[in-house]
Amino acid sequence: MEVSACQLPTSCTLIGRPSRLVPMSYRDLAAEVGIKAASIYHHVASKTDLGAAVARRSWEDIAVELDAMLAETGDPLECLRLDPGTFRRSLEDGNRLCLCSFMSAEYANLPEAVRWGAQGFADVNVAWLAKV
Repeated sequence: MEVSACQLPTSCTLIGRPSRLVPMSYRDLAAEVGIKAASIYHHVASKTDLGAAVARRSWEDIAVELDAMLAETGDPLECLRLDPGTFRRSLEDGNRLCLCSFMSAEYANLPEAVRWGAQGFADVNVAWLAKV
């Protein structure tokens, strides 16, 4: 099965549980995308790199979602009312905390590359709020 590196962060967010930096084993992740666990190293060098990719994917996704919300409603007050729903959805999906929210709570303990991605998630949200 052909797996792209961009599938791995998405799969992490689908099966992740907020219990540690990369909250699942490579075996779990490999099963999700249909490859052998050892094959993951073909796409990412380390769990730190995978964590950074998950964080980056999270802030890229939320940036698109927030901008679409603003474009769709055109109403800043409606956007502020809808914004908490972006976080609520992850809790409603198997009672999982948004992984970047979890990473941010563990910020001081994260490797620098992952910290940068988690900070990017916060920066995207703050920039969007300033825009609204």
